Amino acid sequence: MIVCAGTIHIDPDKIEIFEKLLPAHAARTEAQEFCHLFSLGVANRQTGEVTVAEIWRDAEGLQEHHEQPFTKEFVKAWGGVQALNVKMYEISAEKPLPPIGTIAKFQQRQ
Repeated sequence: MIVCAGTIHIDPDKIEIFEKLLPAHAARTEAQEFCHLFSLGVANRQTGEVTVAEIWRDAEGLQEHHEQPFTKEFVKAWGGVQALNVKMYEISAEKPLPPIGTIAKFQQRQ
């Protein structure tokens, strides 16, 4: 499993275009069998900062997503990424999150 998390920066003048096109792009992305989560959100309109949180079945699925014509069209419509600060994490196992309020106790047991 691949987790991508971080921020990108886009042209602040293109934020409205980005936000208008995002729902349809997200729906098409999440419909891909190799996408488990796709979440982009504008964090700062003035700087063009966008948060990124994605989960993919594998790196090949992520690459396939980036090669889709609809992905390329989406990125082109708002001018592309100006700055990228997203990390890709390869996850070998997952666990359920402990109930809120018990995380400190959980960490002590590790």
